[in-house]
Amino acid sequence: MKLRILLILLLISSFAFAQTWNQVGAAQFTDFASNGEMAFDSAGIPYLLYENSTTNQVSVMKFNGTSWLPVGSGAISTENYNNLTIKINPVTNQPWVALKAEANGAASNIDVFSFDGSSWVSEGVNIGGYFYSYGIQLQFSTAGVPRIVGMIASVVPYYKPSFYTKNGANWSVTTYPIYTSAPTGVNPRIDFYDFDNYTMAAQSFVKNYNVSDSNQTAHETLLWTAGVNYRHVSANGGAKYFAVIDASTNKITVGKSGGGVTQPSGVTGVTEEIVTFRESITDNHHYLMYSDGSHNLTFKKYKTSNIWQNLPSFGILTNTTGFFVKMEMNPVNGDMYVAYLDGGKVSVKSFSIQPPLAKYYVNANVSGGDGSGDSWANAITDLEDAINSVSPITTDIWVASGTYSPGSARSDSFEFVVNGLSVYGGFDGTETTLAQRNIAANPTILSGDVNGNDAVVDFATASGSSRIDNNHQVVKIAANNVTIDGFKIEDGDAVQNSTGYTTGAAILVAPTALNPKIQNCEFNNNVTYSGGAVGVRHTVSTDINITNCVFNNNVSRYGSGLYILFMSNSSLNVIITNTLFINNISKNYNNANDGYTGSAAWIRANESGSN
Repeated sequence: MKLRILLILLLISSFAFAQTWNQVGAAQFTDFASNGEMAFDSAGIPYLLYENSTTNQVSVMKFNGTSWLPVGSGAISTENYNNLTIKINPVTNQPWVALKAEANGAASNIDVFSFDGSSWVSEGVNIGGYFYSYGIQLQFSTAGVPRIVGMIASVVPYYKPSFYTKNGANWSVTTYPIYTSAPTGVNPRIDFYDFDNYTMAAQSFVKNYNVSDSNQTAHETLLWTAGVNYRHVSANGGAKYFAVIDASTNKITVGKSGGGVTQPSGVTGVTEEIVTFRESITDNHHYLMYSDGSHNLTFKKYKTSNIWQNLPSFGILTNTTGFFVKMEMNPVNGDMYVAYLDGGKVSVKSFSIQPPLAKYYVNANVSGGDGSGDSWANAITDLEDAINSVSPITTDIWVASGTYSPGSARSDSFEFVVNGLSVYGGFDGTETTLAQRNIAANPTILSGDVNGNDAVVDFATASGSSRIDNNHQVVKIAANNVTIDGFKIEDGDAVQNSTGYTTGAAILVAPTALNPKIQNCEFNNNVTYSGGAVGVRHTVSTDINITNCVFNNNVSRYGSGLYILFMSNSSLNVIITNTLFINNISKNYNNANDGYTGSAAWIRANESGSN
C-alpha cells in the first residue's frame, strides 16, 4: 500500500511539475554571446556551446545538476565563426564541436575539435570550403565515426550538400549536386538527423538523401509544391518527420515521409527564422517551437488529427537584436530544453514532459481542464489522442458518452497496439468504478462515418453512395489481451472505392493478436465485401471471447456479423455468450446477386491442422 501511495504521489507531483518552465542553473550564466548550441551526453547531462560576441572566443559549458561549469581550461578557439554545432561521441561520451568560419570564399571552412577529458584537441582544420552559412551539422555513427555536413554555395554545381567523414587523420568527402545553376532566392538549410541520412530544404522542396547511394540522387522527396519556397527545415530525429516555413505565406508546414503534409492549427503566421520540431521519448509526442506573428517564442504539442495543444510560454520576444534560440529534447528523460539569448547572455530553461499514465480519461464533451487525461475533469477530448499517449504501463482507457472518429482518411482506425489494454465506454463522466457505468444511458459511439453524412442505407441491396468516404476499419486490435467493452461501433465500410480492405469493417483483429475480448458492444451498419463487421484471421492458437453483444444490420458476402478464420496448425476456442445477431444480410455489395453464407456468423477451420 505504501508503494502504491508513493507512486500516485510521484505521478501527481510529476504532472504538476510538467506544467511549468524551470530554470536550469543560473540565468544569464555565460559571457555576452552571439550564438549557441546544445547537446546531451549518455546520462542526459546538457552541454552548451557558445561564442562570446565581444572576443569571438568559443567555449563549452556543462551542467552538473546545480551550476554550469566550463569544459576545459580555456576557450576552444578565438577565430570568428558564424555557425556552431556540438555533439557527444557515443563511444567516448565526450563532446565534439564543428565550427564554420565567418569569412566567405575559400576561407569559409570548418574546424573540428574534441574534448579528451582534460583539454580540447584539434580533429581537423580548414575542412572543405565555400560553405554556406547555415546548417553546418556534426554527427556520429554508433561506432563513434564522425561526419560533418554543410552546403557548398559558391562553386559549380551550385548548392550541393557535402559530407565529410573522418577516416583516421583525414576527412573524405561525398557531395550531392542539387542545382546546376544558382536559382533565384534559394535559401538552403540542412537538418542532418542521423549518420546515414539527412533532410534538407531548398527552394520548393524538402528531400531525404541516402549517402550510400552511388548515383547521388534524392532517396526520397518529402515535400515539393510548385512555386512555393520552403525554408528552414527542422527534421525530427530519425523518424523522417519535418517542419518547414513556407516563405510565401510565413506559415509552418509539418509533414512525414510518405504521409502528406499539413499546416498546424492555430499557427497563423511566423516571424524570424525560428522553427524546431522534435519528439520526446517520454510520451512519443511531437513538439514545435516557433516565433509567432507577434514575435513571441511559442511552443506547441501535436496531439492528433492536426490538433495542437498550446504549451506555456516564458515570455520571450524574438525580435531583440542578435536573438537566437535552440530547442532540444533530453534523450534520457525526454524533457524539453531551450537555450536562448537573455539580456545579451545565455539562459537555459527546461520543460518536464508528463509521462504516460496507467489510466486515461476521454470525454468529447468536457469543458475546462488541462487535457492531460488524468481525471474526468482533465479528460482528453479525442480518443485517438489517448491511444497515442498509452505506453506499456497503461492498463485502461475510460471513454464517456459521445461520438468519436478515428480520423478523416479512409485508412484511419482506432488501433490498439499495447498488450493488456482495456478500453471501456458507457460512462457519463463522473464514475469512479466500472460498476457505476450505465452503458445503455451513455451511448459511446465509435463511428466510421467520417463526415457525418451517411444517408439511410438500403442494406437489403447493400447500397449507399454517401459511404464512399467512410473509414475502412473503425477499430484494429494489434496486441495481446486487449478488451473492447461498452461501445457502439458503426458505419465502417471496407468496400467502397477500395480493393485492399475486405474484412472487419467494425473491428479487425490482427492474425497474431492473442486473447481478444469484445464485451457489451453493438455493431451497426458495417459493410464489407467479405468478412463481417468483426473480422478475425488467426495464424496462432488462442481464445476469442464475445460477450453481451449485438450484431445488427451488417452486410457482406459471407460472415456478415462475425467472420472468424483460423489457419493451418492452429487451435481456436471461440466463446460467444449472450449475444444477438439480427438483420445481418449475406449480400454482394452493389450487386443484385445473393451473398454466399453466414449472414450471422461464419467460423471456419480452413486449413490442415486447424481445430
